[in-house]
Amino acid sequence: MNVNHWDNLAKTFEKDITSSLHDDKTETLFKTLKKYISKKDVVADYGCGVGGFVPFLSSISKFVSASDFSPKCIAVASRKHRKIKNAEFFVHDLTKPLKKKMRCGCRCECADLTST
Repeated sequence: MNVNHWDNLAKTFEKDITSSLHDDKTETLFKTLKKYISKKDVVADYGCGVGGFVPFLSSISKFVSASDFSPKCIAVASRKHRKIKNAEFFVHDLTKPLKKKMRCGCRCECADLTST
């Protein structure tokens, strides 16, 4: 994947990219997420784009930690969802290790997903 490609789509992301959450005509995804996520849970949204899932996830969980490898998508998400207090946005490439103390107090230690 090319970060420049996704950076260029940041401003028009919601118009140009299909959202499985918003296109869920039978609300299967909504129902499934509600079934498994509670207000006690901290949720990670990897590859969050401009944060389309974050309002919903933050309404059913304790905290959402949302990341994407596109700095411009994260900038749009942070600006768009700045009023959501139980969410954080940060740039991260999931193919690289991350050791970050999360705002929620959790520690995320993602492994290199490209190795077998």
